[in-house]
Amino acid sequence: MPQQYGNENSNTPLNIKWSLYFLFVVILSFTTRLYKVKEPAMVCWDEAHFGKYINFYMNETIFFDVHPPIGKILLTYISIWSGYEGNFSFENAGDDYKHTRYSGIRKTCASLGAASI
Repeated sequence: MPQQYGNENSNTPLNIKWSLYFLFVVILSFTTRLYKVKEPAMVCWDEAHFGKYINFYMNETIFFDVHPPIGKILLTYISIWSGYEGNFSFENAGDDYKHTRYSGIRKTCASLGAASI
């Protein structure tokens, strides 16, 4: 009688093997995305755009955006939680962060990217 999928014991060597492969890929995914996440200590390309939106939300400024707001609102809450005060201008990519707390935003984006595997 052919073996049907879904009726296997969860502790078979094949399932353990695939679980270990998956765990390895997850660890590798988080490691590669979070390694040196604070470098460079300057505004990267999309941070200039999203940083402005974060400031708008934090400072309760009315603005127009054609995209859904959930991602920017999530980053705003993460920014508040990580200690960012909403006072950095985010004018151009390449601007130096100086004493601004930016790593919470980067770590969140990197973690969500790693979790998408």
